[in-house]
Amino acid sequence: MKLILISELMQDEIYLEEESKNYDSFDEVILFTLKTPNYKNDRLDNENIKKGEIDISYKNIFDRMYYLFRGLFSKKGIEELSYLFKSKKFSKESLKKYLLFTAKSELLTSTLEKKFSKMNIKEDENLVFYSYRLGVGVTAGLNLKKTYKNSKIISRCHGQDLFAFRNKDNYLPYRKLIYTNIDRLYCISNDGMKYIENEYKEYNVDTKLAYLGTNEIGYNENISNKPFVIVTTSRISPIKRLHLLAEALKEIKDYNIKWVHFGDGELSKQYYENIKNICAEFPKNIDVEFKGFVNSESLANYYKSEMISLFINVSESEGLPVSIMEACAAGLPILATDVGGTKEIVEDGINGVLLNKDFTKRELISKILEFYNMDSIAFKKMSANSNKIWKEKFSSKRNYQEFVKDIKNMNFDN
Repeated sequence: MKLILISELMQDEIYLEEESKNYDSFDEVILFTLKTPNYKNDRLDNENIKKGEIDISYKNIFDRMYYLFRGLFSKKGIEELSYLFKSKKFSKESLKKYLLFTAKSELLTSTLEKKFSKMNIKEDENLVFYSYRLGVGVTAGLNLKKTYKNSKIISRCHGQDLFAFRNKDNYLPYRKLIYTNIDRLYCISNDGMKYIENEYKEYNVDTKLAYLGTNEIGYNENISNKPFVIVTTSRISPIKRLHLLAEALKEIKDYNIKWVHFGDGELSKQYYENIKNICAEFPKNIDVEFKGFVNSESLANYYKSEMISLFINVSESEGLPVSIMEACAAGLPILATDVGGTKEIVEDGINGVLLNKDFTKRELISKILEFYNMDSIAFKKMSANSNKIWKEKFSSKRNYQEFVKDIKNMNFDN
């Protein structure tokens, strides 16, 4: 069995590095990334992974138009456009999303066809097309299944790639095509499972819960609310709503607090500048440090040894945040918005506190100070509970081994 892994390798997907260490039982693993020629990424340089194509991009505008029209005039392209009109979701934004998705799917299909030919991959081989996100990797796999008859199409689904309502016009392209033809959909949260079961039950999608996971960090004995250090880890973008945390901290006058953030703002530079402008107005009792992007090992070293107090996530939406899993592995109490699958790892009052998605600034300040003023026994208990929940549900070694085992057990006889 060969695994064809398709991933955009975004900052969020650094966790594939750990998952990929469990791929040894496959006959071969070939990675295809969907990035521009200037994109460089060495995070998945495992010996058992072959780089099929490090960048998949259009040669020129004519190349883009060719693949667009190839998809538009296909049966599936016409059916999807018809759906846009019938569902009353047709708009400038949804049309743009449909066109981009259609062209990229055809480009990826063509690229894979050419590479498979050069790699001498035979049409009767057992192949598993695995898309790390629920997108063009799936539709390209479905296109190729017409040629590679003994193939299976699987995908993980996270947040924005799964929940249509988190996207403009409540639209994600080719959902009917995907859900009626995918062989298995691995949801990273129970929240995602329930969404599929409720919204797309007529398609009888084969879904399974497959939690992501993180490495064991080791319980950090230095976790304490004196001194008080807040940690956040995410890309700096509007959906993460770090400006709300910054605005709250700006209002705290009588408590010494340090805020440390890991993650960069390369994709939302203007938003990053807005955050820094707010931080420039912090009172002297509030300190802030932006660490930028760091790899998993550096983050783990920080979590297991530094004097830290609280992990905060105020995102507008989530799948099931791996950043919170990492924090729990070290024993950090959590303050997070009750969105997506967050409540599956943050148990309100047990290892942290859940905020309503539309919390007020006053509420956020109040909860931060609640942790600040918590007595040491209650704080330590909450810290120990975080580590316990991680051990029971989010160990990468156990979760990824079970995930690979499930793929390996797929039946190729039907």
